[in-house]
Amino acid sequence: MATTPPPGGTPPGRPPGPGSGQPPYGAPYGNAPYANSPYPNDPRNYWRYQKEQNKAAWRTQRDMWRAQRDAMRAQSRAMRVPSVTGPVILISIGVIALLLITGRIDSDMFWSWYGHWWPLLLIGLGLVALAEWAIDLRREGPPTRRFGNYFGLIILLVILGCFAGGWHHFWGPLRAQFGDDGDNFFNSLGEPEHDLDQAVLDTKIPANAQIVIQNPRGDISISSGDDTNLSVHAHQVAYASSDTSAKKIFDSQQAHVTVSGNSVLVKVDGNSSGRTNLTLVVPKTASVNVTADHGGVTVAGVGGNVDAEVQHGDLETTAIQGYVHARLS
Repeated sequence: MATTPPPGGTPPGRPPGPGSGQPPYGAPYGNAPYANSPYPNDPRNYWRYQKEQNKAAWRTQRDMWRAQRDAMRAQSRAMRVPSVTGPVILISIGVIALLLITGRIDSDMFWSWYGHWWPLLLIGLGLVALAEWAIDLRREGPPTRRFGNYFGLIILLVILGCFAGGWHHFWGPLRAQFGDDGDNFFNSLGEPEHDLDQAVLDTKIPANAQIVIQNPRGDISISSGDDTNLSVHAHQVAYASSDTSAKKIFDSQQAHVTVSGNSVLVKVDGNSSGRTNLTLVVPKTASVNVTADHGGVTVAGVGGNVDAEVQHGDLETTAIQGYVHARLS
């Protein structure tokens, strides 16, 4: 007895397809997974099509992630507020550089100070950040402070501080080989020495005058006299290859006396290629305040007080009737 296959069935041993009673591969009413693909009759092309669809979906998801990331970055930037740390550092560097260039601050003294006290920079920046944090706490929706642009500059200043401190520790013993005033150093370069005695500065001053003496390079010798006048003898030394160059050095390191009431200023302009040795005779009742960067100081027989700051040199006091306050590096 013959068996009639059900509608839509497939006779035994016959693959689906045309004339089999089932729809062919890819027919819109078929059950194949690639039935609705552009490649209804080719399974290999269908898998390629599926791969392209997955790539397209991944690109769409990636673009969505990027858009979300950019939106979050824009929102974060909108909430950021620049810190005043950077402008404060730049202004400070500019002011110090201007003072160094104009000679208001001695460069050797500044780097010696900076090499010793540079940690104060970090303390100051920390106080600025703490003040900004306290101010932001009082705001609704406190912003995010932005310090990243200035970290490189801060690290550079810290490195300079470490270098300056190490350099002065290294240069201290080495300076002893060349002399505190640098004479032997210039002689080692082969520059001939030129000498000049400046005209004696004899100035009448009050008996109880406060005499301030500033000499960046050279020795200072102070003694007392019975006269009420201030006598300043300046012996200048220059290291130069010609008399013309030596004259320029002499002109740049002249000694000057300025009297203003009871205050008297004796000042020598600095020059790195020479020195000026001062010999002063002051009234017995006068007080002296001495600042010497490169050179020794000797004070004898002064009836007033002695205040001395010696950076690189020795200090010797004899028969001082007042107090002696000394600061030595």
